[in-house]
Amino acid sequence: IKTNVIARSLNFDKSIYDREILFNRLGLGEALLIRNEINKKYIENDLGEGFSSAFMRTSKFPGAIGADILDTQEKYFEEVCSLIYTLTPMSSRGVPLWLDIVDKEVKITDEILKMLLEEYLDRDIYERFFISERDKRTL
Repeated sequence: IKTNVIARSLNFDKSIYDREILFNRLGLGEALLIRNEINKKYIENDLGEGFSSAFMRTSKFPGAIGADILDTQEKYFEEVCSLIYTLTPMSSRGVPLWLDIVDKEVKITDEILKMLLEEYLDRDIYERFFISERDKRTL
């Protein structure tokens, strides 16, 4: 969670993030729904362009996770939170198992990124931005 919705709404120091405020404050399976009026992700119009948000604790880990849902689907948020809780292993860091699996499969490793940069960037640009002066020195 890298938001400060709670700090903003309670007039706390805005450099305090919600994850810090909520650490070990929610009970296991408990969720805190964010009012749309204070949620920056919510857009008030009829087009359904925004999101409704919640924080929840889904495992034994004392940290909270964030969940967003299309604001047009907000009436299903309780069921979505229950599903997230059900899909999260009790001994995990609080993220649903399938999300961790997908993240692991789609992440680009440093090796792949280096190969892509070398392959598709002009050599001069690559050397200018990605090879340090120290690496260019030889004895």
